[in-house]
Amino acid sequence: MVPPKSGPQALVLRWLDSPQLVEALPLLPAELFRSLLDALGLEEAGGLLAMATPQQFEQMTDDAWWDEEGDFDPAAFGTWLSLMLEGGEAHCVARLAELPLETVALGLHAQLHVLDVETFGLGMAGVSRHEAELVERALDASLYLEFGDYTLVARQPLYWDELITALTALDQHDHEFAEEILDACARASTEYLESREGLEGLQALLSAAETLDEDADAGREDRRADRGYVARSDARAFLRIDDSGCASLPERDAITAAYRRAAGKLAVQSAGAAADLASLPAELRAALEAAQREREAKASFAPSLESRAQRAFRAGLAALGPKASRERRWELAHLANLLVASGEHDPRSAAAEVLSRCAEGYARLRGEGEGAADLESIGCDQLFRFGRKSPLSAST
Repeated sequence: MVPPKSGPQALVLRWLDSPQLVEALPLLPAELFRSLLDALGLEEAGGLLAMATPQQFEQMTDDAWWDEEGDFDPAAFGTWLSLMLEGGEAHCVARLAELPLETVALGLHAQLHVLDVETFGLGMAGVSRHEAELVERALDASLYLEFGDYTLVARQPLYWDELITALTALDQHDHEFAEEILDACARASTEYLESREGLEGLQALLSAAETLDEDADAGREDRRADRGYVARSDARAFLRIDDSGCASLPERDAITAAYRRAAGKLAVQSAGAAADLASLPAELRAALEAAQREREAKASFAPSLESRAQRAFRAGLAALGPKASRERRWELAHLANLLVASGEHDPRSAAAEVLSRCAEGYARLRGEGEGAADLESIGCDQLFRFGRKSPLSAST
């Protein structure tokens, strides 16, 4: 097959021949790595994905396999599984083995049911011959496979072949890990059946839409918190802070303070990343810069129509010195992340809400005689909380 002469595939093929890329790509932050894959198109950039370190890969899947509301996305898991298999079964198995067991189990359970002999016995206990025939017909109408001591039943057929191929390869290369995953999935199916009775339970199981995600979600939240992302529980706790009746600017909150400390540690750990980018091929640097601009545009704090309060707040930010300006802008981004993590906003509406509430809080302070210079010491998290309880409106 003749390689394409232009387009994303051609770029990737050239980059894969670059010694500088081999040395520098593993040093990229996972967020930039995923931005690059998104910019090129995931299917086109599979060769780059194969070069990701285990840490980069785990972080990227934590981002890519859950949607903005924090719900696991079975289709995203299937897409990535297909892409990993393009690199060969051994590559796919190695990648799956790098992930937490609960994440792989969730991915499989979202696509298929795993039923063992005991599960079938529980579901079929006491049913009539006619009812048993109905279950057999339901199975015959589904994609299913006898796999060792288990019966695998497709919940959705789109990635069935990829799932079976990956699971078979995993069982051959690491039987113990495969058994642990299948056992976890089978336990979820058994728990579902135990909440129902007989035929009703087994038929409901074959069309159930519930997922086994509590353990996987908790592990993901912990990993993302270590990277500075806001946990949903922390976001909701922040938004539940009661400032009702607050006549003056509230004190700094412990949640923002904790994330500020974590952000400082992350900044120290990644201090050399920017310098490493200089060694990348020019085309790759350009693609990364374009991807970064696109990410920033999605979280832009520039609504199409600003109120007077918002314009005054922006002017106050513009008058700050470099250090205070960095702090306030970090706080604005942190607040937007809080709103997104809470599940109540997408990135764009979160940015608009943060700007509106901070501007209201700032206008309220100015109405009480405070000036723009106060932003040197007043945090945007304080303004946001003050603005939420402000009698002013965003159109002031």
